[in-house]
Amino acid sequence: MSPGERVPTLKALDRDRRVVHLGSYAKTAFPGARVGFAVADQTVVSADGTTTLLADELAQVKSMVTVNTSTLSQAVVAGMLLAADGELSKANAPAARGKGSETVLTEVGPVETAVPRDQDGSFEPKIVRKRQKRLTGVDENGDLTGREGPDHR
Repeated sequence: MSPGERVPTLKALDRDRRVVHLGSYAKTAFPGARVGFAVADQTVVSADGTTTLLADELAQVKSMVTVNTSTLSQAVVAGMLLAADGELSKANAPAARGKGSETVLTEVGPVETAVPRDQDGSFEPKIVRKRQKRLTGVDENGDLTGREGPDHR
């Protein structure tokens, strides 16, 4: 999710059904998903006079000329869309902010942990075990001091 105000797509501004919007979930869902989409609501009239949507025609052609995307990849992307009410920007919000968080209990009280995105290679991870709720060696600012270590109680 880019910072700032969201700019509408060209398709959102299209009032005359002239724009076909093509997209991929490779950057927003996960790399290598090979799942994309087309918003093509234009009407296509065949030689015999029947009408269909361009999206339906594109789906039929794609199924004949390419190897179809795995059903597992499609299911993962569909699950992400369902969990985020159809908005992947909601699902990707923690990743876009560059950190995940959880609250752990320390000798100075509860501390919200944040794992930053390591863009410059300077992040030194400290091991906090799954479901671990206590962590020693944390100061009032939530920074680890020299006495860090998991509390095994």
